[in-house]
Amino acid sequence: MRLIAVLALALLPAAWAADPMLFAYFKEPANMGVFFATSNDGYHWTPANRSKPWFPIEHAGELMRDPFLTRGPDHEFHLVWTWGWRGQSIGYAHSPDLIHWSEQREIPLMAGTPGSANTWAPEIYWDAAKAKWLVVWSSVVAGRHEGNRIYSSLTADFKTFTQPAIFFDPGFVVIDATILQTRGKFYLVFKDERPEPLHKFIQIAEGPSLEGPWKIVTGALTESWSEGPSAIQVGDEYLIYYDHYRDPKRYEAIHSADLLHWSPVTEKMQLPENSKHGSFLKISEEEKRRIDSTPGSPWASVSQSLPDLYHDEKSGDPPYLTEPGWRALLNGRDLSGWHADGGAASEWFTTPGVTWRRIFSPSTSMPRPARATAS
Repeated sequence: MRLIAVLALALLPAAWAADPMLFAYFKEPANMGVFFATSNDGYHWTPANRSKPWFPIEHAGELMRDPFLTRGPDHEFHLVWTWGWRGQSIGYAHSPDLIHWSEQREIPLMAGTPGSANTWAPEIYWDAAKAKWLVVWSSVVAGRHEGNRIYSSLTADFKTFTQPAIFFDPGFVVIDATILQTRGKFYLVFKDERPEPLHKFIQIAEGPSLEGPWKIVTGALTESWSEGPSAIQVGDEYLIYYDHYRDPKRYEAIHSADLLHWSPVTEKMQLPENSKHGSFLKISEEEKRRIDSTPGSPWASVSQSLPDLYHDEKSGDPPYLTEPGWRALLNGRDLSGWHADGGAASEWFTTPGVTWRRIFSPSTSMPRPARATAS
């Protein structure tokens, strides 16, 4: 029996660790909220709240994409996310216990930057030397550079922010930066977004401080069509989780012992179905117990029977109505009832239109056409 036990332990993933972990993620079409899942080893994940949103959306017109969750020096939890496909804002909320959350706030980080088109995938890191939070995200700024670059700003209170500045510009299009501190260095994991020749894979740069300067130290770590990396140390190894957004559409992962040599471990992973770009955080046993035994935040106690409208969907990120039995406004293939508006490539309209109040209670039958943006 002792030999069998030893062999069983040897077959466990090398990443086994006593530290419980929390995965915060979203599901398309990003208008339901943030989902949670927990794990004891970083490999096997169990969705919280019966796979329903832990933290539903509060504001009309808000999206919740790319959630990044971390713990501050005061032990408060801070959550930021992409507020919309286009615009100058990110979302922000905080919580003392992961159960009770502040109001969701829209923070217009790029409102004072002319030409800014988007504010994607924000992440936050506490800079102890400055006693401020470093906020990083990706933006396109017309007239300044082609495509996205990584920007940053500093804040002590999430109310006032320094003027946004370019944080990482390797001379080509990049998005989805995340930072790992270990071994006396800082590692910037990011997506090389170049389309021609096709890159769209994950790479790593390293630097001596939280703000760089950064030097790219790896080639492609993943196949193309990978984005949204999240890096964390689990036991004696490092894991990078990422969102593979072309077939096979799924969350994937690679691991390494030295941050230079990486190999896939996706087939050993059990991640929530249809999970998209999120973040991973070590939590305590008590925090995990609380999450596993609680039906979400108070907002999540609202009856939610939202269908999984994106299961097997092949067409990116169209707008959906989210009541059972309602079909997509525009799914990228069936354009019945829709036609281009004035020749614009990405604007479509139909009648009757739709007025949105909340995702739980939309009303219909507007007398005038409504617009939807095709992605």
